[in-house]
Amino acid sequence: SPHRLSSSSSSSLTVWRHDLRRCILNLRGGGEIEVLDDDYDVKEEMKKEKQVVEERKKQLEKKKERIRAVKATIMALQQEIRALEDDVLRIQKEEAKSSKKLETPPKVLDDPNKLPKGRRKKPLPEEEDPDRAAEADGDDDARNKLNPNDINGGVAVGGFPCRWGQSTEELELFVDLPKGTGSRDLTVHSTPYELQIGIKGERFMINGTLYQPVKSGDTFWSIEDGHMLHVTLSKLHGQEWWPRVLKEDPSNINTRKCVPAESRMGDLDDTMKMEVEKVMWKQKMKEKGIPTDEDLQKRKAMEAFMAQHPEMDFSKAKIN
Repeated sequence: SPHRLSSSSSSSLTVWRHDLRRCILNLRGGGEIEVLDDDYDVKEEMKKEKQVVEERKKQLEKKKERIRAVKATIMALQQEIRALEDDVLRIQKEEAKSSKKLETPPKVLDDPNKLPKGRRKKPLPEEEDPDRAAEADGDDDARNKLNPNDINGGVAVGGFPCRWGQSTEELELFVDLPKGTGSRDLTVHSTPYELQIGIKGERFMINGTLYQPVKSGDTFWSIEDGHMLHVTLSKLHGQEWWPRVLKEDPSNINTRKCVPAESRMGDLDDTMKMEVEKVMWKQKMKEKGIPTDEDLQKRKAMEAFMAQHPEMDFSKAKIN
């Protein structure tokens, strides 16, 4: 007689039907019934399916590692492009100043050792404070924006003293609480566009419209060290820096000075390693004040264009 079905799976049912068909054929031919061990066949089939699933998981993990490496390289290249734009703008301002000086020659005094009364000698532009010089040139980043802290954030949210930081994917807030405050005493409410944090029965400490939307239902918070509220929000639009947490915040941070998290070089392939090493070498050259070949080419092209168009004013031009 046919053996019993060992499993309710589709593969077991298929094997059982196949064995039954073979038994019927053997009986018609006058042969004996051959009893097969379908449990063994089913186990082998399940083992193969499990191996296929494991192989697919490994391939998916490799693809995720590749995506993370590419994102890190993109962020590094974006930082390099912003730095080059700043260099071009600085060179353009310096050349505009020099052209103005040539147009208005200084007055020659009879006695070069004497200066008119009430006139004080001013330091040269090279000797002035670079931050003040940048403010005089109308650099909004130096004049109106704050430098980010060590976690790419600031020290206040909506006028409330609060340390905050960010990555290109998440936003974190650290709020000091009175000692003895528990989770039941807090109100932490967030929507994709609004954020409210406070103690029940009191005025909200943070209440306003977020600078950019966040992912719905992807907000987490906890109390650390008994007095620190840690809130984590996931940005809806990744790969971007926020200058402030709320739209109502009066001050912004300079997002050009935000530093992305470093990726491990061992996770990159040879092509990506060469690109990252190239970016790092250019950054070192910039810190030493040595222009790269790319900078020199851009400077020559800009000088040639300005020489061809002397009637144009390049003092406020921005090159992208």
